[in-house]
Amino acid sequence: MKKHLLFFIFIVFWLQACKEKPEYLYAIDLETWGDASATKNGLPWTATCGAITSNMYPGKFVFTLSNLNSTNYLRGQFSFRYVPFKQGVYFPLDYPTEFGTLPDSAMTVGFSTFLDDGDVAGDQYVMLGDSAVVLFIDKIDPQTKEFWGRFSATMIKYIEHQEWDPNSPDTLVFENGVYYSKITR
Repeated sequence: MKKHLLFFIFIVFWLQACKEKPEYLYAIDLETWGDASATKNGLPWTATCGAITSNMYPGKFVFTLSNLNSTNYLRGQFSFRYVPFKQGVYFPLDYPTEFGTLPDSAMTVGFSTFLDDGDVAGDQYVMLGDSAVVLFIDKIDPQTKEFWGRFSATMIKYIEHQEWDPNSPDTLVFENGVYYSKITR
């Protein structure tokens, strides 16, 4: 009887976990559409883009810029959450790396590096300070859901518990960033 009860409890929790998909996403969760480029610490940097509508907050979307190496392994990724789908200049807040106190609907940003074949988490980066990340949405086509813009960012390595990649720089400076993408779902 005990075995059946434990199995039933496991199934209930498993079904609940499968029902709700979190809104923070990695590149493997998004259909890519468009690309981005910038200089990162003075060197050329390119990325693929992915964007989906937020399930929780209508009129907002989740947007990633994913840098891949020459063998298509994920190496770095910006994750913007809850971006308003309208032209404007946006100053996101840090995505809380611990138990944060930000309102759920606040626009946030984080940058992560990836190791090995792209599925091993590397280091996390947070904004250097207020207004250290700027996201411009310069043009939107509401019919096709395509959008164009620019970005800049200064991020510092977040080493609260452990540094995973001692070879990664302490500071990342992204300048002259441009992107083109489309909300795919």
